[in-house]
Amino acid sequence: MLYKVLKSKIISITSSFINKIGTPQGSVVSPILSNIYLHELDCFINESTVFNKFRNGKPARSNHKFVSFIKPSKDELEESERIKKMMGKKKRWKFLHKLRVSKLKLAEKERIPRLIYKGVNRKIAYVRYVNDFIIFVWGTKNDCLDIKKSVSNFLKSDLDLNLSEKKTKITHLKKDKASFLSFDI
Repeated sequence: MLYKVLKSKIISITSSFINKIGTPQGSVVSPILSNIYLHELDCFINESTVFNKFRNGKPARSNHKFVSFIKPSKDELEESERIKKMMGKKKRWKFLHKLRVSKLKLAEKERIPRLIYKGVNRKIAYVRYVNDFIIFVWGTKNDCLDIKKSVSNFLKSDLDLNLSEKKTKITHLKKDKASFLSFDI
């Protein structure tokens, strides 16, 4: 049945012809064939020993020093209650907000980290839709470059495919966007 779909006649406005190689663009069979072919990439990323260091990451936990630093003191809470009685709830919340913002800036200035990382915290998330895929990496830029090299080598050697340099991008999502399926992430 697949053979019949691949050898079917393509009809355009001006002419009709039989396609000898590949599938016509927009064909129903094209995404199916792509998924079958790229299943090997899925297996490589999910099961390869190359990515073992990204599979056993431990979640970061909150820093108790940071939490106690940010928490309002007894005097600050009494001051907020006094403001509430004199000027209302809205002024109290504004006072608490300004207090928190100033404490966050001070914590950043004193380099008190919000989270404590113990052990290996690197991990990846892989998403593929037909022939487009994205790999999210929690790790260093060198980790990203290693992953890109591993995936590129696998695609070239095992599947005879090349990564597009125009579409392949390493970015920090807090500073720049990544495009996947025409959406900016």
